[in-house]
Amino acid sequence: MGEVVGNEQLRVFWNQLLPWYLENVEVPTAIYSTMIPMLKLKSARKVAETGCGSGNGIEVLRLYLPQDAEIFANDLAEEMVNVVQSRNFLNTHCIACSNDELPYEDNSFDRYVSNVSLQIVPDPEKMLSEAYRILAPGGIAAFSVWGRQENSSFHTVLSDAIEEAMGPSQDHKRSNFHLNDPLRLKALIKAAGFSKVLTYFTLAPCGYRTVEEAMESYLSRPSVNKMRSGEHFELFSQCLRRKIHEILVVKEETISFECLVAVSYK
Repeated sequence: MGEVVGNEQLRVFWNQLLPWYLENVEVPTAIYSTMIPMLKLKSARKVAETGCGSGNGIEVLRLYLPQDAEIFANDLAEEMVNVVQSRNFLNTHCIACSNDELPYEDNSFDRYVSNVSLQIVPDPEKMLSEAYRILAPGGIAAFSVWGRQENSSFHTVLSDAIEEAMGPSQDHKRSNFHLNDPLRLKALIKAAGFSKVLTYFTLAPCGYRTVEEAMESYLSRPSVNKMRSGEHFELFSQCLRRKIHEILVVKEETISFECLVAVSYK
């Protein structure tokens, strides 16, 4: 399975990623929006959102929730939490904590949402157990994770360009695609106690119209910026440009991000 990244490493990573994330947040927001019909939010009164990022999911929730419904959000990265708190959402509370150790009482929420977070936490089983614990009987939980690698050019153009320029990765971290099998994901969720799980794949276009626009986005990532002083950076940049050109210009397709969504019932 590969080495698992711990919560402290994740906290540091997402704090550093915040400026880039704020420029590219439309992609996870598009995935989030597809879960709305399944959550039946008109009847919801208390919603937990874990791994809330900068709050765009909260913005979507507030469009569909009754005004008196409460949202309790959390994120591991304090910088993300600061952004959410500065947005002053109606009846929304946001704290910094991990998804696998939530400070809420048992059976205290009627909805639970986690968007592209379950696949990156150190212990998905523990996170699912926490989701089940805080959700009241009859409640609905929705989880999204990275989808099939071959349909996620948003991720693969970068990783493929790095491998072509620098050779196979020596990084043995667990892949973020490790939960993209519907049967495996359903089994994990049901093992946490959920009685029924419905899954679907959904695709979000990244909005890049030109090669230059995509290149600017990829090269501004903190992890890519660190590569600039390396001897292979110029070759990597050429490989990345060629792969982006192949998708946007030759094939005339969008660079896209696929997710697998699991709607779960307690």
